[in-house]
Amino acid sequence: MKKINAGKLRAIGYDARERILRVELEDGTALSSGFKVGAHHPQKPPDKP
Repeated sequence: MKKINAGKLRAIGYDARERILRVELEDGTALSSGFKVGAHHPQKPPDKP
């Protein structure tokens, strides 16, 4: 995490391995955004017998 001082933002970081962007605000709350490879594909339903 890199500490910053811009408005309500206090820190920001990116985890390339997990592909997640994390932002911390001055009130201590944290926001995360991203996805994991394959997570956006719906699960295949089981084959019908």
